[in-house]
Amino acid sequence: MLHSPFPTILAWGPEMVFLYNDAAISTLTVKHPSALGGLYRDVFHEAWELVGADLEACFCRGETAVRDNMFIPILLNGVLEDHYWSYSLIPVYENGKIGGVYDAFRNMTETVVGAQKTPRKRSAAQAGDRGCAAGGLCLGDRGRPGKPGKTIVSMRYSAGPGKKDLSAEPIFCGISSIRIS
Repeated sequence: MLHSPFPTILAWGPEMVFLYNDAAISTLTVKHPSALGGLYRDVFHEAWELVGADLEACFCRGETAVRDNMFIPILLNGVLEDHYWSYSLIPVYENGKIGGVYDAFRNMTETVVGAQKTPRKRSAAQAGDRGCAAGGLCLGDRGRPGKPGKTIVSMRYSAGPGKKDLSAEPIFCGISSIRIS
């Protein structure tokens, strides 16, 4: 962990004592050095509601988690700042039992915000369930950053003249209205 070029946290023990490598210091900014040896839920109390369940699932049940570009506001210099993070959680074993959680992370805020500001053409695949090509089957996520929604399966089709256009409806909602002729 100490020699990883990626910012890394080790949450150790059931209390999740907060340990980190040198690469994490630039991300922690004013939280360093007081964060070292603190409790994860205290160091990032402002984010615990968003990441606590992942950390506890990893520590208690050995469940790994991979999150990309997740919206997690962080308190820095007394101001709650909007940030986007990618992270992966892996259980660390000691004597056959989970002793901690290895958390490799990366601040993706510049990338996400830059992509949001960059105009681009959206292909049918990028558009999700609202931009499917005619006759295509589409998958989409109706969630917000950091708050994933349900995966939606929808299909673009023609309902016929004078019929309700169900092309962007979830397939399980529109299926009863489809007439096959």
